[in-house]
Amino acid sequence: MRLPRPHVRTVPLLALLPILVALPACSGGASRWTEEAIGQIDTVLEEAAEANDGCALVVLVDGEVVYQNGFGGLTPESVIPVVSASKWLAAATLMTLVDDGLLSLDDRVTDLFPALEEPLVLVRHLFSHTSGLPGDASVCTDWMLLGDCAARIAGLRIETMPGKVFEYGELSMQIGGHLAELATGRGWHDLFEERLSGPLGMTNTDYKTFGETLNPVVGGGAQSSALDYARFVQMLLDGGLHEGERFLSEDAIAEILTDQLAETPIKPETSYGLGCWGYRVAPDTNRLLVASSPGAHGFIPWIDVDRNLVGVLAANSSYDAVDPYWMRIVEILNEAFPIP
Repeated sequence: MRLPRPHVRTVPLLALLPILVALPACSGGASRWTEEAIGQIDTVLEEAAEANDGCALVVLVDGEVVYQNGFGGLTPESVIPVVSASKWLAAATLMTLVDDGLLSLDDRVTDLFPALEEPLVLVRHLFSHTSGLPGDASVCTDWMLLGDCAARIAGLRIETMPGKVFEYGELSMQIGGHLAELATGRGWHDLFEERLSGPLGMTNTDYKTFGETLNPVVGGGAQSSALDYARFVQMLLDGGLHEGERFLSEDAIAEILTDQLAETPIKPETSYGLGCWGYRVAPDTNRLLVASSPGAHGFIPWIDVDRNLVGVLAANSSYDAVDPYWMRIVEILNEAFPIP
């Protein structure tokens, strides 16, 4: 479960207490969640905190908190940049518009935003990094409008045939964010709060990592806490339900957690849904069974469908520095909560 690149029961998370809960079972399998396993994770996090100026971890299994702790001055409530973990949030925000019929993943972008002239680019390509646009380029500034930034990006040369090649980066999601603005008449900051962070009770999550800019980095400008982000990934794992209420449709969740690269002519050595990487994929359905959207500073959220497990490892260092500790944590959790 390595990153390819420097990559139902719901429980109200407001009720989470800073305690460790030992569960007797996990999704029908025999749990090995013991004081020894908890101590092992504590040890890993203590080492990670020393090497990365603090870290925090939240883990839920079957909708219940099994681990919640922080070390080195970082707590599960600490608000830090999530960098590319923003992409998962952005994709889900988009899917609220799809659920409401305001956009379709198969809309042609040029019909909605004529500044992009290539007729083969679809909305889904923007959130799966297959639009043919370059991944990154210095074409925008913080003080311009998101729409002006999108227009500049649309003027770049399409490098590959849309839908054919995976090119990870930030640029295509800037256009996608502006399409959401056009569809709703709301700026991205307000749209995100009204559509996602507000309804999910993510009171410490916003797109203000870089301040009060009118050009938020849709795929990289969010900040959050481990507890806040855990609300979001729990909703994904619960099939779009949040606190017993329907937040996203099952179809929307299926799109987010389906390998969008499965049908590309030259399949890359990775899988990617909408805004998230896939590390284990069901071969018959292309459904992502283990998915994550890690940030470059070491903020790593993930879900494990078969284990009914969600986790958020929060750090503000670098992905490469945090990844080895995350892998050790995953190994401990996989051993403690075997797949039924």
